[in-house]
Amino acid sequence: MKILPPDEEQTIRILEGLRLKYEEYHGVRYSTEGLRHAVLLSNRYITDRFLPDKAIDVIDEAGAKAKILAQAARAAEPGGGIELPLVDRARVEEVVALWTGVPVTAIREDEREKFLRLEDVLHRRVIGQDKAISALARAIRRSRAGIKNPCRPIGSFIFLGPTGVGKTEAAKALSEFLFGDERALIRLDMSEYMERHSVAKMIGSPPGYVGYEEGGQLVERVKRRPYSVILFDEVEKAHPDVLNMLLQVLEDGHLTDSYGETVDFKNTLLILTSNLGSKFILDRDPLGFGEGGDHNAVLRKDEVIRHLKQALLPEFLNRLDEIVVFDALGRQELLAVAARMIQDLNRTLETHGLRLMPAPGVVEFLVDACCTDPAYGARPLRRGVQRHIEDPLAEWMLLNEAHEGSEITLEVRGDRLELMQPLLAPISG
Repeated sequence: MKILPPDEEQTIRILEGLRLKYEEYHGVRYSTEGLRHAVLLSNRYITDRFLPDKAIDVIDEAGAKAKILAQAARAAEPGGGIELPLVDRARVEEVVALWTGVPVTAIREDEREKFLRLEDVLHRRVIGQDKAISALARAIRRSRAGIKNPCRPIGSFIFLGPTGVGKTEAAKALSEFLFGDERALIRLDMSEYMERHSVAKMIGSPPGYVGYEEGGQLVERVKRRPYSVILFDEVEKAHPDVLNMLLQVLEDGHLTDSYGETVDFKNTLLILTSNLGSKFILDRDPLGFGEGGDHNAVLRKDEVIRHLKQALLPEFLNRLDEIVVFDALGRQELLAVAARMIQDLNRTLETHGLRLMPAPGVVEFLVDACCTDPAYGARPLRRGVQRHIEDPLAEWMLLNEAHEGSEITLEVRGDRLELMQPLLAPISG
């Protein structure tokens, strides 16, 4: 006889029946809302267990935590009252967040309002990719509105474009937006999966082979963090057998590992990146100036996608929600990226009581000195900031004691940048 797990409403009634038992055991009170959310949140976020078991464990741990905190509070204030602690929705959310790694703020936030401002959030992180961000946001909203197949992942996309234009940054921004933490990004370099046998690296070696007990790199990381963005970098380099294995994830939202255990991917977002067709983007005007700019952009995207279809099988591409093409960055976008990097550096320096004040022309100097080849996008800027700013700044910090509120001016001096502070000699970068 096969016994199926109860649904959410049946589980709520089960918890109502267990309420008195757990209240007496832990010396707490359970709110009706707390019990209901123990069922709803455990069913949504804890995917490797079944109801009612996981919901019961949630209220059990929430009650234990509430009891311990109440005992600590009474010990700190012996004359306090003896009111029983309440296990409410907030306490349940804390337990689910602790178990799953999904931050409490992400669990509590109203999803409808959150997804309506998706473009604004992504634009703050990814510069100069308006069309790509709009296409990405529309596809994710379709997914989260319940219009997609509930058995498939949250979304599946392939990002196309030259290196250094924001593909990886967009993936990081999505992981922070969806799951509240950039560390929810699982990154796999597909150049490590170029051989046929590398399928075993994904799902684990068969029984009797070396590495069987270690498990697969992909499935083990998804087991530990079922709510995540998975980035398959440079997917065109993977062996066809690896791509065939990913078909199951794209279509059914699960993968079977070498132990025979089914790993759930329904709460993941899959992003594949590729540089295929980049030459078509770089050979044309990246800014789309002049007559026919929009028309050229359409032609450019068509050529890139045509090149992609020559490299990947139709059945693979048909399972993706969206093909997103990232444009090459022009000078204005590179200036904005350089300014953003200096802002990020200033946030780090605040912990040391320092502030960097770039003089006019500093951002332009970085772009002109570092971004001489459009094929590399904004990546050379990171090395330029390290060489021209961070290296001399580190030397200055070792030689001088910074005081709270210290300001260091960054100025252009010929072919280099100099850090200037009153009463101190400049240090060149």
